[in-house]
Amino acid sequence: YSPEIKFIHDISIHGKCICPEWKVYYLCRNLLLLRKLLPVPRIFSVLSIVLRLSKYLAILPWQRKKFRYLYFIWQGILHGLKGISGKYH
Repeated sequence: YSPEIKFIHDISIHGKCICPEWKVYYLCRNLLLLRKLLPVPRIFSVLSIVLRLSKYLAILPWQRKKFRYLYFIWQGILHGLKGISGKYH
């Protein structure tokens, strides 16, 4: 136990803020990559992917840097569909 250690959570407990913004890139990209890389068994249905991506768009108003956040969503979706992996932030 060390009381001077501080933990910073990237995603708010209310689910309305994803910080830093680049984190949403990996959430979107990896969601789509998993669908491609693991065709059987299907971990995520098309509906669950659409709902998850919709949720990331729906919480846009609560993000600190809205345009940057939207850019990372877009890039994550594009890279996920194209099968691009690696570090991109």
